[in-house]
Amino acid sequence: MPPLNEDDDFTVIMRFLRAVALVVLALATLAMTVAMFWRDMGIASFFDDWFGQWSEGKLTAVAGVMAIVSIVALRVTQKSEDRYRQRSRIR
Repeated sequence: MPPLNEDDDFTVIMRFLRAVALVVLALATLAMTVAMFWRDMGIASFFDDWFGQWSEGKLTAVAGVMAIVSIVALRVTQKSEDRYRQRSRIR
């Protein structure tokens, strides 16, 4: 394995930040989906404090958009990791 240089340090930091952002986005999407499900089931939850004033349509639209954004972000991260692996093999 070749020695690390400044570019590798930056790459590692960016990979870490991208992974953290992806986890946060996935958790926010899960929270929106659970809030939507619990509202549909009539279960009172702490999500009512956050999303209680939102209409059904708005909650559904935001949860759907967040799910799509999460999938796209995951795919972009996968492509980035593939590029990183290929670049590492070339060195």
